Amino acid sequence: MGWSVILQDSGRHHISGLSAELEEDNHEKRMELKLLRSLDAYGDTRFNHLQMDEVISDLKATGAWKKSAAVAEAIILAQRCKQADGSLTLCFFGD
Repeated sequence: MGWSVILQDSGRHHISGLSAELEEDNHEKRMELKLLRSLDAYGDTRFNHLQMDEVISDLKATGAWKKSAAVAEAIILAQRCKQADGSLTLCFFGD
């Protein structure tokens, strides 16, 4: 199961995205996360700048994600979203 992760502005325009999908490695481990446990596998899930500390923590959680460059890229996008003070959202698009 995977998600395309895209940083969008308030008009939902694409700012930046991952080079590959963020893939789940262990569903049970993902269910232990604070925010990313609620990702919709078949729909869209959006997070704002106020949620980025928890999103970053969840992305860093070992065992939940397949080891790939996508995890590091998603953390960078989350940090950009956090610094944008409300003008950006981080969106996870399910399959």
